Amino acid sequence: MPESTIAVGQLDTLSPPTSKLEGPWSRDMAFLGNNLLFAAFTFTVLLESLDHFARFADQHGAPQPRLYMYQGMLRANLGKTREATDLFRQSIAAAKARHMPYDAALATRELAKLEKSRVGLVNAQAELSNLGAVVDAANAREAISKLPVKKQKK
Repeated sequence: MPESTIAVGQLDTLSPPTSKLEGPWSRDMAFLGNNLLFAAFTFTVLLESLDHFARFADQHGAPQPRLYMYQGMLRANLGKTREATDLFRQSIAAAKARHMPYDAALATRELAKLEKSRVGLVNAQAELSNLGAVVDAANAREAISKLPVKKQKK
């Protein structure tokens, strides 16, 4: 394990850096330090999980579309939209090549959310509804409702 990685058992033994500051901010700083530590731990676990999933996907082709989608979601959250877009498109292509319409619809939804594409979200929502994926279709509907409404010119 790399030195920067926090082992699961180490989390509760680590504490935020202490500060000489006293007063109303000292407690907030300790809380912030604990939250940052937890976020670093969570991110490390996420990266390790994606690494394990990638090795599994290399041996078995079926998880490949989902791996691309998860990697795209991570890149999107990191603000790397071009990489995320490419990964979502790879996910859609891999899912279609493997005749996996559910995974293709999920990746389409994620791509459309990233691109703020109403048409893409409507298509993904329709496909997910046709597949009986009620919760995923509702997620697409919710994403549609968050898009700004364009006013038509008279």
